Amino acid sequence: MLLLSREIQVLKMVEHPNIVYLREIFETPENVYLILELCEHGELATFCRHKGKISETDARTIITGITSAIQYLHKHGIVHRDLKLENVLLASPGPDSTHPSSSPGQPCAKLSDFGLAEVKDKRDHDHMMELFCGTPYCMAPEILSERAYSQQCDVWSMGVILYTLIAGSSPYMGGSERDVLYSIHRHPHLQDDPALATVTDGARDLLSRMLHLDPAYRITAAEVVAHPWVTVSL
Repeated sequence: MLLLSREIQVLKMVEHPNIVYLREIFETPENVYLILELCEHGELATFCRHKGKISETDARTIITGITSAIQYLHKHGIVHRDLKLENVLLASPGPDSTHPSSSPGQPCAKLSDFGLAEVKDKRDHDHMMELFCGTPYCMAPEILSERAYSQQCDVWSMGVILYTLIAGSSPYMGGSERDVLYSIHRHPHLQDDPALATVTDGARDLLSRMLHLDPAYRITAAEVVAHPWVTVSL
């Protein structure tokens, strides 16, 4: 019930073209029903399974939408904390949610599932979080190491999503949180990653900045939006 309450709290607070829209809430003595906007193309995870790796142009469209939503959330003191392929939905493109360089009909990314989100006090936007939460393959190393963490954990998760889109597989895998953390520390540098051999220098540079082990040096959501690889066709 706590996760549902947090989901409703966040969805009532936000309004952004790349965040799923809460239309209505119906309650019965036994259940609570959330009526959300239709995202007819389903989860980004399903899209990736069917497509494999996609072009940088299409990946740019998707990651631009996700980053725009995360930048908006961070500006309003909200940290998603469970950003992953399964929590990004795809809808038909709208007039204010497409990237100029996208392919015709490219779906629009919509963030969903805010049950684990943290809503910070407006007077203390910089406070660190400690709750161990998320999905291992997308969790930032500072969370996996059980250290205090900031909103930069969302940027790491976006980096994992971008890598998966353009490489066709997740950069860090393992059967447990410890295995994923080992994988992260085993492959700290992405510039020479064979899976990115055909990827442009701009995309590799952005990935290396988003997937920086030290959150203090990791690029912010606002800086991702302004990165040359993202703005190339703006």
